[in-house]
Amino acid sequence: MLLGIAVGLWMIGNLYDINTRIRHKNFVRVAALLLTLLICWIGFSLTGESKHRLPWEPFSETRLAALRNQNKIVIVDFTADWCINCHVNEGAALNTKDTKELVVRNGVVPLLADFTSQSAEIKKWLGKFNQIGVPLTVIFPPGRESDPIVLRGIYSQETLLQKLKEAAQQPPNAQTQAVTEIR
Repeated sequence: MLLGIAVGLWMIGNLYDINTRIRHKNFVRVAALLLTLLICWIGFSLTGESKHRLPWEPFSETRLAALRNQNKIVIVDFTADWCINCHVNEGAALNTKDTKELVVRNGVVPLLADFTSQSAEIKKWLGKFNQIGVPLTVIFPPGRESDPIVLRGIYSQETLLQKLKEAAQQPPNAQTQAVTEIR
């Protein structure tokens, strides 16, 4: 939003001078105002909370273990405030209407592992998946203790929904093959 104000002020200060005709001055002023409002509106819309935001709970090893003992499907989003790719995943795949409907319908519990302050616990969990940073999304289907579904980097909503459906279709204690990865 500050960028919009700065651009508008720059336009007014640099695109005409004292000898410029009043018609040109007014055109620049109106264009600067409209551009400033547009940039401010875009900035404001980016800061807003999604109405389809998943009911995220804070991640902890004990909470994850308790949910897995209850045979719940758990999705863990390893993210950070400074991670642009994480925000892309959140906006395009995680916090969307279709994802929220699927999560609610299948009783999936979403856990948010915030790596913004680089917590040791979350760093340890990233290491378990051979990952040194975020984004990383892990889906723990019930009964698949050593076989989670791992999504690395940026992924589409279609990929996420497919993997969540796969996790929901797995009966508890089912034996499956190696970790499914999307790179």
